[in-house]
Amino acid sequence: MRRRLFTLTAFLSLLLFAATAVLWVRSYYYLDAKRVGDFFAISYDGGLSLNHFVPDGVTDIYFRYWKWTPLFALLPVVWVLIWWLKRRRPHEGICWTCHYDLTGNTSGVCPECGTAIKSKVVPIKIG
Repeated sequence: MRRRLFTLTAFLSLLLFAATAVLWVRSYYYLDAKRVGDFFAISYDGGLSLNHFVPDGVTDIYFRYWKWTPLFALLPVVWVLIWWLKRRRPHEGICWTCHYDLTGNTSGVCPECGTAIKSKVVPIKIG
């Protein structure tokens, strides 16, 4: 369950990364403005300006896209690193230290490097 949740959050983070990267590049070429009620959003010069119009004045909040883009890229990078490290892990029957093939080895020690091998042999109970 935790793996699926991590994968889902990494995917959503990847989408947010792509969206902020596109908005970041687009903000240098186009001036986007949108008004919703008392709020006004302007995307320009590598950032997003959120303005709230009230009778006393204007409250302005400015977000830089380049500050958020690496943050959203962090989780997908971690996910890819975990996936890559799991693929590189040696399989059963291979020494974890030197990657020597241990097929037929019954001594419990790698003949190549001398590392003790943990066997997953389960004894069968009779009777």
